[in-house]
This record gives sequence, structure tokens and C-alpha cells, in this order.
Amino acid sequence: METILLAWNPKRFPWKNLQDRLAEIRREGRATDHWSVGNRKILETGTRFFLIHLGAEPRGLVGSGWTTSAPLDRDHWDPSKAEQGVTARYASIYFDTLEEDPIVTMDELSESPFSKVHWSTQMSGIQIPELIAAEVETLWTKRTSEGDPGGMEGLVEADATVLKHSTRLYVNRYERNPRARALCLAKYGLVCSCCEVLLSDVYGSQAENLIHVHHLTPLSSIPEGFQIDPIADLRPVCPNCHNVIHSKPRPYTIDEVKEMIAETKQKHAGRPSLEIDHTVR
Repeated sequence: METILLAWNPKRFPWKNLQDRLAEIRREGRATDHWSVGNRKILETGTRFFLIHLGAEPRGLVGSGWTTSAPLDRDHWDPSKAEQGVTARYASIYFDTLEEDPIVTMDELSESPFSKVHWSTQMSGIQIPELIAAEVETLWTKRTSEGDPGGMEGLVEADATVLKHSTRLYVNRYERNPRARALCLAKYGLVCSCCEVLLSDVYGSQAENLIHVHHLTPLSSIPEGFQIDPIADLRPVCPNCHNVIHSKPRPYTIDEVKEMIAETKQKHAGRPSLEIDHTVR
């Protein structure tokens, strides 16, 4: 899977909803938008991208994410061209990281090995060579995350979205794929599919990006080389519900867990909550 560079120069394109996207990232750990991809006619859904801030300082990489659609023609981002009926190609995108100030500065990108890429391009959609993309990804992960870059249990990078068998621990472990995870969360968000809880609502900003991604089909029944469809095969679930799902040899379905939650709520409806006396004696 290739990695591309998306360019943003505020002098050429005032990003009017930037603050909305930044608020969305802080609130939900993700943000969606659409972006010009230059003259790209073909771009695979789930392509990794980095967004570079150009023009006036501070310049450098400010965002990253994944494309969530093929390129489509729509009104040009330049209002004067749009008035003339000129179109541009856009892809829907999913930001997993977005900041106002560069996370990797242009000065850093001018050093080896990054200097092999023409970062000051005025056209989005250029491909970042694979080896350079890997170096950028390594530095990016160090700068943007503490611990697991996938945010708890994700889907370290596998070949496309192919599920591979490995050892069986508490539950079957499979290679995690950030692309599959990103596409799943771009579709369904970070709210648990079972209990409908957003972890950041319970634990605060420390849990902004924490969510498990659950495979709907029991892993023991999936053949070697199975191609994951992130939309059809995966769902976000919180750690508690994920534990319940895998609490027996045949995992519970999401609907079964939702029924458990509904029955328990009904059973306890009207029951006074337990109050604990914290008086110091």
C-alpha cells in the first residue's frame, strides 16, 4: 500500500473549517474531511497519507490519516476556478492526527533520509517512496503516541488487509493492521457497538483514542489468507464488552451482548443506586 503526501498552503487555500476539524480530533480522536489529490484518477481506498503545511512558517507535517473513498470530481478548491466550472479531484479522508503546528518540521525533512522527497510540492497526491514513508512513520509514531500507535488493540502493519493465523493465547492473536482499523473507525467511530459508550466520556481525554476493533467472524473459522473487509467484518467495541464477547469458546455476538445489557438495565430499573458513606470517622 502506497503512502501519499497531501499539501496545504493557507495562502492558496484558507481552510475555513480547520478549527472544527481540530475540535473533532480532540473530542473523538478522529476527524473526517475531503482533500484534493491532484491529478490522481486512481487511488486505492485506505491509502496512507501525511498532510504538509506549506507557505509561511511554521512549515512541516501537521496531519496523517487514510483515504476513505476513490477520487471524485467536484468544484475546484480555488473559488475563481470553481466559478468558471473547473473541477478538481478529491478523496474523502480520515484524520487520525491533526495539529496546527508541525509535528515534523520542514528543517527535519530537509535532512537525510527525508531530503530525497520534494516536500515543497504544490500538488497533492504525490507518492512518498516506500523506504522514506517507513522512516516518516517511525518518527511520526514516536512524536504522536505513547505506547501502542494503534490505540489499544488495533488491527503492527500487515500485508494489505490479509488475516494471518498465529499462536493462540487468551484469544487468537492476529496481526494488527492500522489501515483496516482506520477504515473501520472512519465508518463507525469510537463509540462501542455494544454498550454505546465513548470511553473519553467516562475517563476523559486520556481515553480519547482507546477502542478495540472486533472481528465479527470467529477467528477459528477463518481460513488462511482471508481478505478483511473493514466495513463488513470489523466493529469498534470497548475493552469491557470485548472481554464479554470472548468469555466463552464460541464468542458472543454483538447483538447478544446488547441483549444482555438491555436485560440487565430492565432488571435494575427503578432500583435505588447504592450510596457509599465516605464520612471520615
